[in-house]
Amino acid sequence: MDVRTRLVDVLKYSFNPAIPWFATSPASLRSTTWKQTEKPWPQLPRLWELFGAGDSAVVIRGVETVENTPDLSTGGYYRYDLHRTLILFTNGRAGP
Repeated sequence: MDVRTRLVDVLKYSFNPAIPWFATSPASLRSTTWKQTEKPWPQLPRLWELFGAGDSAVVIRGVETVENTPDLSTGGYYRYDLHRTLILFTNGRAGP
């Protein structure tokens, strides 16, 4: 789907700890929690505050726990940890 707004606004909604995760997640997710972040980050930073931080990319690595909703055909659902890497290009534009 197309989102016709600034990236910084999408980040404010999607990664803001004050907004419940399910407001911007697909309906197939039951819950999601960012559990761990590697140094130098003690926790997941407010990504929108990193815009204009310089010409280099910001790399954030960590672990997120995801649980999906029960499958309609089997009733099963899964909980698993994902090793995530977020790369935020703070200056410039990658494409059209």
